Amino acid sequence: MTYDEKLSICRLRIKGKSVAAIAKEVGFSNQAVFGFLQKLPHAERETHIRPDCSSKRILSLCADYFSGASISTLAANYKMEEKDVLDVFSYLAEKRPSTIHNSMYPELTNWIRLNGYSLKAFAEELGITSNRFSRICRGKSHMSYEIADKIRTITKIPFSHIYSTVIAADKSSQLSDPPAKRNNGKEAGENDG
Repeated sequence: MTYDEKLSICRLRIKGKSVAAIAKEVGFSNQAVFGFLQKLPHAERETHIRPDCSSKRILSLCADYFSGASISTLAANYKMEEKDVLDVFSYLAEKRPSTIHNSMYPELTNWIRLNGYSLKAFAEELGITSNRFSRICRGKSHMSYEIADKIRTITKIPFSHIYSTVIAADKSSQLSDPPAKRNNGKEAGENDG
């Protein structure tokens, strides 16, 4: 794997791409990409959120590491603690959360993805099962005020943004004409023959 290919993998990982998506884009097998990420220096993390660094800074750390800099050298050069440097590489190496497709709450699911949570881990933060949380995100179950309030507290996303898609869908349904009344199985005003 070349230096540029390694940086490409890290760049895509920073953007939140899955191992499979990265493998497809860079032309390696899933196993090769996963193996590369697992070989990055890392430590077990207590919180699975994105490190407090810009994408550019994370990519610079990767570039310097691939050029031969040690963790202690990186920490000194970037004025970081060694544990914080390891945290950046751990973020790249750890398993990414599954994606919710067709989410009723895209801003929320985007926040979850960008902050490195799995659906199960975020559901645990909320005190509900992952199955229930998945059903809420897909619009199959109602999101109670209590759950929305916990989400707002954890993510700092305002209610108006959490519910933006739901509000937009509600407004569009109010704008359309109501369905025609039916009379004995026939549209109102339809002739008998």
